[in-house]
Amino acid sequence: MKIDINQEKCLGCGFCKERVPSIFFLDGYAARLTELGENIDDGNEILIRQLKEAAEICPAQTLKVG
Repeated sequence: MKIDINQEKCLGCGFCKERVPSIFFLDGYAARLTELGENIDDGNEILIRQLKEAAEICPAQTLKVG
């Protein structure tokens, strides 16, 4: 599973971090991936669902999950 964050569009609102704190953190004004976020297991259905929800609620639509 790969997660992409468009750093230029990210507003730094933190919705993704609130939804999946094990995967996202805020670095100044933009979201970044934690170490765990770099290596997502495709079999973790709960985490994948949470990531997709985080992408849906992102106001700037900066997250791509897939």
